[in-house]
Amino acid sequence: MSNRNPLSEARSSRPPGFILARVIFYVTRPGTPEMKIGETLISTILVGAPDFGSCYVYTTWKNHLEGVYIVEAEIDPGYPEDNHFNNAATRAIIVGQLQGYRGVVAGQVSDPRRGVANVPIALSDSDGSPVSQTLTDDTGYYLVEDVPPDEYRIHITTPDGYMADAETRTAVVSDQTPTEVDFYLRSLAPPMADAGGPYAGRTGSQVTLDASGSDDPDGQIVSYDWDCNGDGIYEVTTSSPTVTHSWDSEFSGVIQLKVTDNDGLVSTDEASVEITDCAPREFCCDLDRDSDCDANDYDLFINAYGKSPNDQGYMDKADYDEDHIISLTDFRQWYQCYWDYQGTTKPNTDCR
Repeated sequence: MSNRNPLSEARSSRPPGFILARVIFYVTRPGTPEMKIGETLISTILVGAPDFGSCYVYTTWKNHLEGVYIVEAEIDPGYPEDNHFNNAATRAIIVGQLQGYRGVVAGQVSDPRRGVANVPIALSDSDGSPVSQTLTDDTGYYLVEDVPPDEYRIHITTPDGYMADAETRTAVVSDQTPTEVDFYLRSLAPPMADAGGPYAGRTGSQVTLDASGSDDPDGQIVSYDWDCNGDGIYEVTTSSPTVTHSWDSEFSGVIQLKVTDNDGLVSTDEASVEITDCAPREFCCDLDRDSDCDANDYDLFINAYGKSPNDQGYMDKADYDEDHIISLTDFRQWYQCYWDYQGTTKPNTDCR
């Protein structure tokens, strides 16, 4: 007796790029366990061909009852291939004659790798009135029986993380005929949010928030929302990755960014922010109170020189000796203040 395994030999000798596997056939009536009815060997499918390879496979089977049957052809799940393609196809057939003037609606919801289970399917008539509802099974297959011939709308509820090639299709059901309506799903990749940072600034000053490190691998980001005080409310919305914002009071904490892509998927990220409360420093030569001493302050002093409180142009701040007249003594004091200002290396604000 020979112990040779034809399947193992065929696998070891197959040309590069070819796969070799069993196709197993199953049949079931709705509500009953599936039954294996045959298998065949595939030896000429070329992975990577324009249509990813094609081959007709056949089996024979003798039924015992009339009605709707579901036939599934599946590549042996034990086959060690790395592509993880959708390796099962399921179809409904009518054996014999259905009772009355009736047809069936059936199909599969699948992504490039497999059938997608538990997808809600709703059947409605041409006026939009509901007729029937069901869910796809583990292979992504669904079946609606006892459907009177007419035109119908088949609608799926797209699962999270997918986009359907269509959410509603129109189909005409004929007597004693299965009407196949399939839906194909594409997996959606969410965007990647990058809030940038850390950020630092002073109260009342504009800080540039930069989310340009955000990305969407299969589309584009359409909105950037910023929660600038950590309260869970996004106060700033923009279509640009950069935006400026100012804080009226001190803030030390985390802000949050939410990005939304063109598929409606969102992603969030956070960044630390440190905002300090800064008050302007006062300089005795700063007559116009703009936190510095310059030619404008000199011009103000010259305009006030020699004047008393009742004169136009008099400045109380320029009366350093408080004798109610702007004199040479006051000018000497202003000039000393100016030189003290020139010698300072501190910024013009005191940050507390």
